[in-house]
Amino acid sequence: MQTVTNGWWRWRLVHALGRNPLVRTSDRIEVTIAAMAIAAVLVAIPVAAAMATAIHDERGHAYAAQAERHLQVHATVTQASATLPRTNVSVVEATWSLGGVERVGRFQWDQPVRAGQSIEIVVDENGERVVPLDPWWRAGLDGTIAAITFWLAVAAAAAGCVAVSRPCLRRVRYAAWDRDIASLADDGGTADRHP
Repeated sequence: MQTVTNGWWRWRLVHALGRNPLVRTSDRIEVTIAAMAIAAVLVAIPVAAAMATAIHDERGHAYAAQAERHLQVHATVTQASATLPRTNVSVVEATWSLGGVERVGRFQWDQPVRAGQSIEIVVDENGERVVPLDPWWRAGLDGTIAAITFWLAVAAAAAGCVAVSRPCLRRVRYAAWDRDIASLADDGGTADRHP
């Protein structure tokens, strides 16, 4: 089956580029659209790779900058609520110190804890609790997802162009063949009556 498909496209390409009088302009346009779609998909590969690299570098620098400004400190839970229904989330009150300054905060914690337990939290340079950092590997994942999404969008657009153009060109081709066959039938009937 693979050989037939490859042979069919090779035949279409050779005939569309050749000087065969049976090949219509619509055939040449169809092959050109398909070739442009394939070229767009192939060109999108290095563009997507460059996009992935750029996003990885940008996010990697952002995550590194966040990591420099944020610190992990030990906090002691002073009070904890019961976990919320159907989750492990509880509201805790904890104390921690940074630079000799004692701090108290109330926040949600995604694991059950009890009073007196020590937990690790992330704080900024002022000692205020902040959302934990994204892991370092997230930069690579962000770049990969963006690149794959871009490439799939280009491939879908190219496939859509081919899918939309083929039926239109097929109708044009069949109409041209019908006109030519009708003109042959008319000429043949006239030639028989008038030798």
